[in-house]
Amino acid sequence: MSTERPSGPDEPPSGIWPERLGDTDVEEAYVVDREGQPKATFREIAASYFRGPLPSPEALRQYNEAIPGLGERIVTNWEQESFHRRSLERRLVEGGIRNQSRGQLIAAAIAIIVAIGGIVLIATGHSTAGLIALLPNLVALVGLFIYRSATGGD
Repeated sequence: MSTERPSGPDEPPSGIWPERLGDTDVEEAYVVDREGQPKATFREIAASYFRGPLPSPEALRQYNEAIPGLGERIVTNWEQESFHRRSLERRLVEGGIRNQSRGQLIAAAIAIIVAIGGIVLIATGHSTAGLIALLPNLVALVGLFIYRSATGGD
């Protein structure tokens, strides 16, 4: 098909002639009557969609055409950023595990100290004070284990 409208007697008096509009993906076609006057205009717009953490391969090629090596720099930068993000997430998880373990150890030490104190109080004849120190501690520990098993907690 010709990309220009007919201008001479050799051209057919009616038909469709597409025109490319710059570097876009829009095509425009005219339907003309026998006198060469447009009867209708049709536009076709083609679009593409790419979704991902990086530009499409075509876009990376275009970056490389504009500035040699830019596409590879973009990919390398994304890889470094991705590695950095994963290392931060790993440190956060490891820190959370350390804090949780430390908290459990401190809680266990306090529970053991209070239990020993209650037993010593009972052994030295202070049964009421010993039971007051010992019973809440035992109830809290048993309650914690029951709660965790019921909720499926770690």
